[in-house]
Amino acid sequence: MEAGKALAIKFPTMGEPHPEGFRTVFFALNGQPREVNIRNKSLELKVAARPKADPPSRARSARPFRV
Repeated sequence: MEAGKALAIKFPTMGEPHPEGFRTVFFALNGQPREVNIRNKSLELKVAARPKADPPSRARSARPFRV
């Protein structure tokens, strides 16, 4: 951001928690409505988390699926 610029940010509300542990945060940036999904670590997950890649294991590698 350049010197002398100003941002107008308004925070009207926050959405209900999603089962995956996220909340949708609604705000206005310079009058334009925006929304972002933020992980809320204080919420208990209601769905099982997917396993992450495990570098030493070839069975759980982080590579794209091929058809």
